[in-house]
Amino acid sequence: MKRKGVLVAIFAMNIITSVLTIYSTYFSGLFLDTLIEVSHISDMYTVIFIFLSIILFSIIFRFIHSLILPQVKERFVYDFKIKILSSKKELSEKNIAYLSKRIDEDTRQVIIFFVENFSTWIIKSVEIAIVSTIVFSINWHIGIVMVIVCPIYFGLYTLFKKPIFNRSIQVREESSKFFGDYANEIVKKDFEESFIKDSFYSYLKKYKNYLFVSIGLSSSQSLIIGLVQIVVFFIGGISVINGNTTIGLLSIVMMYFNQVISNISYYLELGRKWQVAAASIHRIDELIEIK
Repeated sequence: MKRKGVLVAIFAMNIITSVLTIYSTYFSGLFLDTLIEVSHISDMYTVIFIFLSIILFSIIFRFIHSLILPQVKERFVYDFKIKILSSKKELSEKNIAYLSKRIDEDTRQVIIFFVENFSTWIIKSVEIAIVSTIVFSINWHIGIVMVIVCPIYFGLYTLFKKPIFNRSIQVREESSKFFGDYANEIVKKDFEESFIKDSFYSYLKKYKNYLFVSIGLSSSQSLIIGLVQIVVFFIGGISVINGNTTIGLLSIVMMYFNQVISNISYYLELGRKWQVAAASIHRIDELIEIK
């Protein structure tokens, strides 16, 4: 129950941080328009005070969040390891060093994925809806561009998810095997460097394969973002030249647009991380059945 309360507190802090981020972006654009129109410095005091308060509260909540979350992860990792190790009959016949490495890596991967994202994906969905509504109300052309990005990102994930899952399983298995081989050589009197070297290069080959698809996904994502930002700059520039949008409003739209793209990118990254976590779950299921 205590840990459930901590997770609820983390959820609440994530919501507050998200709200503060949205308001911070709005007041940044408002400050630009205020700066253009003011005749005296005292006219800026209210906006500056609000903006500074938002920043300070954001820092405080992020600090508390960063302090609590790692401890929660470690506690859940410990509990998960204990549940796996409780099945002596299935684990006793396996190599101890290999098994230790495998359990640690896979449990940590699964727990970190769920603890970091159990509430974030909900908050970012709401955040996307709110920010998108604001963007459409200011410039619907940019809003349409933003909507077009979504199916492109989904197509990327569909293309890369299976290779990432398969190669994640392979690289984790080779990592555990190398660790087990290395540990076994430590206790031997005669050290066989060639054996360890072959084991390491086998792992390195699988790791390179995983990096290839993982970086390929990130690079494709960066290319899409770059092209879309050029289009948005062009649309926003025309809007300002025609007098339909102020500099401050364009600044707000641009920052909100980047925020939405960042959140959409989060889901693409979430999909990649889920394939890695799913690979770890699959490996855990091979050892023992845990609900």
